[in-house]
Amino acid sequence: IENIDIGGPTLIRAAAKNFGGVAVLVSPAQYDGFVKEFTEAGGTLSLASRRAQAAAAYARIADYAQAISGYFSSPGDSEAADLPAKMQINLSLKSGLRYGENPHQQAAVYRDPGCRTISLVDAEQLAGKELSYNNYSDLDAALLMLMDFEEPFACVLKHANPCGAATAVTPAQAYADALSSDPMSAFGSIIGLNREVDMEAAEELHSTQFVECIIAPGFADDALAKLRKKKQRRLLALPQIAAGNIPAWEFKPIRGGFLYQSTDRLRVTAAELKVVTKVEPTPEQIKSLLFAFQLVKHVKSNAILIVQDTRMVGFGCGQTSRVDAVENAVKKAGERCQGGVLASDAFFPMPDGVEKAAAAGIKAIIQPGGSKRDVDAIAAADEAGIAMVLTGVRHFRH
Repeated sequence: IENIDIGGPTLIRAAAKNFGGVAVLVSPAQYDGFVKEFTEAGGTLSLASRRAQAAAAYARIADYAQAISGYFSSPGDSEAADLPAKMQINLSLKSGLRYGENPHQQAAVYRDPGCRTISLVDAEQLAGKELSYNNYSDLDAALLMLMDFEEPFACVLKHANPCGAATAVTPAQAYADALSSDPMSAFGSIIGLNREVDMEAAEELHSTQFVECIIAPGFADDALAKLRKKKQRRLLALPQIAAGNIPAWEFKPIRGGFLYQSTDRLRVTAAELKVVTKVEPTPEQIKSLLFAFQLVKHVKSNAILIVQDTRMVGFGCGQTSRVDAVENAVKKAGERCQGGVLASDAFFPMPDGVEKAAAAGIKAIIQPGGSKRDVDAIAAADEAGIAMVLTGVRHFRH
């Protein structure tokens, strides 16, 4: 704060105001052009050049003031802060991209210089070709997921949805378990780990057939050398992942503006679960249920996850009906439904989803509750002899 307005901005504004007789340079990128014109013109500059320099100077000062305003008006890391009446968003072009979601669309990535939280734009690319628009989108989804788990965790993403995720004792085992969820969908995927990639993990990653990107807090030297052997595979290091500091607020652009909300950082604990069935979940099932419910908030709604231990084995995402999401998850999991647990990001409006899950072999369900027909869903669980717990918390993700 003590470095705000200690003279530089005032001098630049004064110089720009007097552009009729003053040349003001605010970036090394201007130096070559200045020297060339100044030398060729015998020690002077045209009025047009000085006016352009003045415009650039005022633009730089505007960026400066906007960054300061954004710092003071930002709610920071507190979800309880008042929403600011006005927000300053100041973006600078980092780079153009080959194209957008499709080859006929133009695209670029911009940096927010005032960002004070973890940012994908700050990741260091260690190998591979340039990132695409879709890569950035998927990697950003992976980033939130990685920071939401304290244990060694790995996820495999396609189209911003996890097609595999797991926690384990080591990063290598976590990735192996995550990949086993749906190896076919993992083709051309984004992979994230919340621990440094060691050689054991690198061996597992390197054997995967085709991977677009891998992001982790870092890579051991031998692991990096191994993974660089596939030249097209993009490797990104972002040390801040290890801190697990999820930003408190998030933006979503809409036409003509932005949506702004506190990030879904809520974690349900075992003490908060409400058992509503005759059968109570075992301690092992409660651990699996909590893992599943923490993960389901990162899946596009309507979302259903099926989990064994702390390993995702089936998923239904982005469906327009909850029963369809259950059917898709059951189909993906197959025989792995037997003895597994199921998480739903929102309540069951009908008992049919519960009935299909129980018929597939699911033994415990976690869901928010809150439907007028909760009693029907609970009755279906009781009839099947399975456990159900309610959280009172919904995890929609659109």
